[in-house]
Amino acid sequence: MSKPARSPTGPSLPLSMTGGNWIMLGVLSLIWGSGFLFTKIAVEEIGPPTMVLIRVSLGSVLLYAIVRLRNIPIPHG
Repeated sequence: MSKPARSPTGPSLPLSMTGGNWIMLGVLSLIWGSGFLFTKIAVEEIGPPTMVLIRVSLGSVLLYAIVRLRNIPIPHG
């Protein structure tokens, strides 16, 4: 008889979803899916170039805030 394959970190564990995991997956699905819905509505109202500008601006401000809060050095040049 052969032994089951072992991963570098040890024997593999059976995968299972708890109730909390299902709730987190559902919330993530709602957040992710709502982005597509709001993008569709926004593009119809304000146009793709403006939508891209808004998304890139919000993303860059958020990432800059995270970098500053974590004291991560910003490379220059």
